[in-house]
Amino acid sequence: MTSWPSPERLWEAVAETLEADILPALSGPTHATALQLTGLVRYAAARGSDPRPARAAVLAGQMGLTPPVTWAEAAACASDLLVADRRPGGGTLRRSSADALRRDLRAFVEEDLRTAGPLLDTFARHGSSSVAEQSSRPDEVVALRSWFSRTLGQALESFDVRVISGGHSRRMLDVTAGAGTSAGRFVVRVEQGGVFATEGSSEAEVMRALAEAGFPVAPVRWVERDPSVLGWPFFVMERIEGEHDADLRALSGFAAQLDRLHRLDVEILASCFAERPETPEEGVRMAIDRWERAYRSASAARVPLLDDAAEWLRSHLTPTGPLCVVHGDPGPGNFIHRHGEVAAVTDWEFAHIGDAAEDWVYLATLRGVRVMGEEAWKSWLRNEVGVDFEPEVFRAWTVFNLFKGACANLTAGAVFESGASSGPNLLAIGTALHSRMLLRLSEMIEG
Repeated sequence: MTSWPSPERLWEAVAETLEADILPALSGPTHATALQLTGLVRYAAARGSDPRPARAAVLAGQMGLTPPVTWAEAAACASDLLVADRRPGGGTLRRSSADALRRDLRAFVEEDLRTAGPLLDTFARHGSSSVAEQSSRPDEVVALRSWFSRTLGQALESFDVRVISGGHSRRMLDVTAGAGTSAGRFVVRVEQGGVFATEGSSEAEVMRALAEAGFPVAPVRWVERDPSVLGWPFFVMERIEGEHDADLRALSGFAAQLDRLHRLDVEILASCFAERPETPEEGVRMAIDRWERAYRSASAARVPLLDDAAEWLRSHLTPTGPLCVVHGDPGPGNFIHRHGEVAAVTDWEFAHIGDAAEDWVYLATLRGVRVMGEEAWKSWLRNEVGVDFEPEVFRAWTVFNLFKGACANLTAGAVFESGASSGPNLLAIGTALHSRMLLRLSEMIEG
């Protein structure tokens, strides 16, 4: 062998070929996936060796641990110290040590965010929900055609499956199934190994209960729990036609529907959850515990800044009203409208019984940021639906939503690493997006 190109050069060649020769020839979800692949290979070329051993040594020195110390050991000790520091009687010496640890940990996250920059860039440029011109994978089409034929109880004369781009918690497929002169249009939501610590059968139950209460959701037709059909469980709902992009008129209609959701009787979801809170205070506690459990189940080691935030939330997050039905991910992109009228609110995987502030603050600080800034949202919500929170209350629920997002995003990285899904969007969510939320979260509770 006359040469031995470095791994970095090999990855660079892949990225250059994707950008110069492949991306210009593609469109729709295939273009979006190839675009994300360029981010993945540039990330692979730039990230270098695993930084965790060196970081463990830094933390060990801060905490007086005797080396050698693994990253998991150092992270666990750092988590314990930060949690203790948040509790009464932490002490001046421990506070000084804890603050130094927080600075080091934030520096690690900043480094991770810089390294994952190519992933974040291509993720941000991924298109919004749309139906592709391309069909689904051939094996998926065959399996779904057979399933629809059995479920509908008739032979299908026409059948088409196309990918819907833009979703992350579920793989989404647009299906047209025809027999005789009639044809049905459906959306199939397929699980992806537990992304965001959610599963489809509960989501379908919530949607059915809301439909019975007269709330605008897509009618759920079938739930398939057997993973042998497509590799994962899925459910099927009727396709609702309309627009996803929202102007202020459509947002006004959506805000009215979200306010209506919060006023529904929570008993309509009584059978949808194995556990549910009995009081607003218990709702707050259960929400924090839920996402702490989700991150712990997805991460091989503790994440000290998440444990720090969970403890901060336990002493700062308070209810703002009675228990209500919470969407969990409300805003532009997660509802369909026709001429400004809401036809269906979508994406119910985060739904639960909790506090309405979670939804309103999430809309203003996360999902709605491309429409207007935080202060503009506060004014708009005050005028539209009379929603207004004191600054410290708004801050605490902002911290919670960042905590929820950072914890949920770790599950996407775990699914990618396990091989359950190779979508580069999941790697971007589990690394770059997680780091961005974690950094902002930690900065908001500093001091």
